[in-house]
Amino acid sequence: MKRSLASIALMGATVMLMSACQKTATGPLETRYELTGDAQATVTPSITSVDDSGEPRTVTEEKANVPWSQLLVINQGETVLEATPSKGALACRIVVEKKEVAKVTGASGQKVTCKAGVGE
Repeated sequence: MKRSLASIALMGATVMLMSACQKTATGPLETRYELTGDAQATVTPSITSVDDSGEPRTVTEEKANVPWSQLLVINQGETVLEATPSKGALACRIVVEKKEVAKVTGASGQKVTCKAGVGE
């Protein structure tokens, strides 16, 4: 009986440890933003994320060629990537810690918006 109780206690502790390890990281997290589409298209990508004080922060790049990508380390919270192609269709993608969390493909000439919760 003592051996059974010890085994049950050990199993319970193992389950608790495993669930703690499976929790989502809370940041800052490595986040890659990507835009793909017509290789002759240009975009003005805009990324919004939460800064260290918990306030939204938007970074806009002037004019970039497609394909385009940006790697940032950001805090937990919602992040958004938006862009409109100069021609053709555009796809956006957000990858957090090497895991795809958002992917959207737009219609020709239309703005695409990818939104994702980072570390949530």
